[in-house]
Amino acid sequence: MLTGWRGETGSGMWILTAAQESQAKARRQRFAVQVARALARAKSFPIVLALFSGTLLASGAHVALDDTIELPRAEWRYVDVQAKEPMAVMNCEYSVISENTEVRVVWIARVDLNGFRSGRRDHVLASTSLGREGRLRHFAPTAGDYAVIVEAEPGAQARAKVKIKVWMESAVSPKYLSRERRLAVIVISTIVFFGIASISAFKLRRA
Repeated sequence: MLTGWRGETGSGMWILTAAQESQAKARRQRFAVQVARALARAKSFPIVLALFSGTLLASGAHVALDDTIELPRAEWRYVDVQAKEPMAVMNCEYSVISENTEVRVVWIARVDLNGFRSGRRDHVLASTSLGREGRLRHFAPTAGDYAVIVEAEPGAQARAKVKIKVWMESAVSPKYLSRERRLAVIVISTIVFFGIASISAFKLRRA
């Protein structure tokens, strides 16, 4: 005698005994546990995603200058830098390798360079203090042309020899990423997530 329940699929009939129903329920529970464990094992996904996103963003880095330059006494030099998107990040690292000299680095819009040349300092976006080494990191408010200025100490009695590197990185906020880059992050992140979950579930089912 059957003590189970019945139902219909199309025109056919299917009947489960109590034992079969119990077995089916047990299989569903095991599968649910496997999925939960797979997701738990995928807890490293944020790390993977962060590394991937960092790699993707870093792929947009552009080195504008990596060299050693000399500044005449109390003078300054600059390098043109282009920001291809709003909120792109400018990075500058420098160290003075000559003796008894200090410099500072200034981040400024290219259109304000003539004003800087005439002595105006009110349109500076960011700058370091005078020193023998330092780092400046700042964003570009809009896409366009900018300049990184290396300025010797006023009243310096010797030329300054400076080792400097300037590079641009893509926008740090997804809000300012290009549409194509945002789409790439979403698609590849989804693939990575489901790939980790599927592999973990497969290994658990084989165990």
